[in-house]
Amino acid sequence: MNSKKMLIVAVVLGIVAVIAVNLYVRRVETSYTSDQIVVYRAKAALTVGKPVNMKNVEKVTLSRKAFGSASKVAVTERDAPLLQAAVVAKPIGTGDILLFTHFDRAIDGGLRERIPAGMRAMSISVSEAGSVGYFVQPGDRVDVMGTMNMQEQLITRTILEDVQVLAVGGHEQPDSSAFHTREGYSTVTLAVTPPQAEKLIFSRNLLEDSMTLLLRRPDDRSRSQNTEAINAADPQQYAKVK
Repeated sequence: MNSKKMLIVAVVLGIVAVIAVNLYVRRVETSYTSDQIVVYRAKAALTVGKPVNMKNVEKVTLSRKAFGSASKVAVTERDAPLLQAAVVAKPIGTGDILLFTHFDRAIDGGLRERIPAGMRAMSISVSEAGSVGYFVQPGDRVDVMGTMNMQEQLITRTILEDVQVLAVGGHEQPDSSAFHTREGYSTVTLAVTPPQAEKLIFSRNLLEDSMTLLLRRPDDRSRSQNTEAINAADPQQYAKVK
């Protein structure tokens, strides 16, 4: 009788183990198929110095998770118009996934092409708290604040208002996966005028801590009426740039 009970228990445990393994495998499969990326793979070797022949490349769908960090530098389906005009700068063998590093800079204007006319790109250091818990993303508009040591006093001031975010860390486009996982970064790149850049640089030298970003609603373009200066040496002149 004991032997039969042991056999029944063993069978039940075996069934439970099989079910558990199947559930785990399905969970892993789902994690790898839920977030996919369409990239390009070379069907034949591509010659350095020559334009890309689209007949020699093919689209492949890969798991972003399995592809890892390379997904951030791979030429994707949305980059097709740029790819057709690209010139190969580094050897690409048959079966290789096409990366931006394989081509001249014409395939990806990068941050340069995203800077509004008359503006400049400038990066500032931020912390998790200073970037709204890393919820600030490219395309957002923010106010920049800081606490500075001025004439032996700590004073918190709005440094700039309604500034466009061009990039966070190395990301120039909003990254939904990074947003949901709250992927960290240590810098934020802003679109500023030359006078605004001067104000940021000046303020940075006075800061007691990294700057703080205040995230705005997309439709909020309002400006504060507070024009109190942050420059102790020349407050009237420095208060003009907002």
